[in-house]
Amino acid sequence: MKVPIGLNDRVIGMIYVLVDEPRKGTTFEVNVVQAVSGFVARAIVEAEHRANQREHVERIERLDRQKSDFLATVSHELRTPLTSISG
Repeated sequence: MKVPIGLNDRVIGMIYVLVDEPRKGTTFEVNVVQAVSGFVARAIVEAEHRANQREHVERIERLDRQKSDFLATVSHELRTPLTSISG
C-alpha cells in the first residue's frame, strides 16, 4: 500500500506499507495509514515553519546589531568634532 504524505497540493513524500503476501488492505488499514500520513505531513510542515521562524529571528537580530553598531559609530564620529567646536 502506498499513501502520499502531503498537505493540500504539496506532496512531501510517500508511506509504503509492505506485507509478506500481496493482498488488498482493509478499509480500516487504509484509514489508519492515511491518518498517520496526515500527522506526519503536519509535523514536517510545522518543523519547516519553526526553522523558517528561527532563521527570520536570527536575521532580524543580526540587522539590529548592525544598526546599533552603525549608530554608535555615527554618534562617536559626530560627538568628537562637536566637542572641539563647543569647547
